[in-house]
Amino acid sequence: VDMLIEGMEKAREHPGEIFNAGSGKATALKEVVDDIFHITASKSGVSWGKPMSSYDAPLWQADMQKTFSAFSWRPKHSLRNGLEKTIEWYRKSSLGG
Repeated sequence: VDMLIEGMEKAREHPGEIFNAGSGKATALKEVVDDIFHITASKSGVSWGKPMSSYDAPLWQADMQKTFSAFSWRPKHSLRNGLEKTIEWYRKSSLGG
């Protein structure tokens, strides 16, 4: 969260502009779900249900070219590490239980 806030503060210096926040590395939704299940020790199952729509992308990837060229902010954590930190924060907060 702190890393994202830092990036948002940098983006505020460019009113009206839109910047992506991410690592720029492609990630499949299944990888994210698997990481969350592993971190939380969840025994839940996933029903992927229906096939992807033609406009869905099998991989998610933020285009970071504009962000990286506009200012020196860079992500400091991997997606996995960010998920771990977010889940840990949630568990400690009043929202977690």
